[in-house]
Amino acid sequence: MKIRNRFFVLIATIGIFCCGCTSLVTEEDRVSEVNEGGIESESIKETNHAQQWSYEEYNGYWTTGGITFDSAFLDGGTVFSATINGNNLQGFIYSVQEITQRIAEIDDITGVIENGVCRYEFPDDGQGGRGTLCIKFLEDKIKIEVEDFAMADENRTGFGISGSYTLLRAAEDDFDSGMQETASQESVIPKEITIDCQEIYYERYYAIWDSEETMLSEIENRSIYRGNCSFYNDAVYYIEGGGGGYMMKTDISYLVEPLYPTDLVYIDEETFKDYPPLLLHLLKNEIYARHGFIFSDPDLDNYFRGLIWYTPQKEAAEFDDSVFNEIEVHNLDILARLDTY
Repeated sequence: MKIRNRFFVLIATIGIFCCGCTSLVTEEDRVSEVNEGGIESESIKETNHAQQWSYEEYNGYWTTGGITFDSAFLDGGTVFSATINGNNLQGFIYSVQEITQRIAEIDDITGVIENGVCRYEFPDDGQGGRGTLCIKFLEDKIKIEVEDFAMADENRTGFGISGSYTLLRAAEDDFDSGMQETASQESVIPKEITIDCQEIYYERYYAIWDSEETMLSEIENRSIYRGNCSFYNDAVYYIEGGGGGYMMKTDISYLVEPLYPTDLVYIDEETFKDYPPLLLHLLKNEIYARHGFIFSDPDLDNYFRGLIWYTPQKEAAEFDDSVFNEIEVHNLDILARLDTY
């Protein structure tokens, strides 16, 4: 399957600090043991998959969070397709970013699975990136790690198929009918608005940097704030799709741009009502942060100061909410009602 890249900008993955793959391919399950003193400790139980089941049992679609194929395609996520005959693998992987619908993809993945791992060297991920996929077949999941990732010189932000992906069996989903419906279904953000958001976001948050190195340096400089935010790791967990597949930002875009274009797109309560309280809290407060509001809460202050798109400008006593546009007022009303954090 070939899905054409419809957009001109992709964002640097959070996996710029990529992990390598080991050559030993076994699932490591931690099991509890009790020693003679009655103290429980952990040990590693290794399972040789080749001896337990056929790799053909992995045929089908695997997604971030185990979401459906349609959800990944329409709302953002990563999909890996596996077609295995014996030890021979054919497949593809693509990743869609939620708000902008940017796509990175690798088609025609082929290789032989040996001791639970298949490696495939790819020359282009649709954004000029290259590297080697290390596809590990583990119990009830597939883990893909990208080794030796190199981005194209013209890719200022460095996003592509990189980092690591832990994929679960996709929820029940009729792939064929889903693809047929794709043309007629509308996502929460209409296509024309999505394209506008992409262009606006690029100009606002990416074009302002004179080089990728400068941008990454500023991200590193602000890491001290992120480290001082007590909920930062929990926020990243949800932003990356954990706990149900919400934001699906498996790259560093959440450090460079707001999580959602709440100043450009009207939201509806039904779409967001099941979001984790922490995410709703951040979405509400980033409406203020976009206008330079300085937060008195230490965690919120550190969280937003850790994001390079945020510039603190006005204390609460000086802030005038007339700066909000009509869309922001609408969205703030909904998010304030949903925010129970």
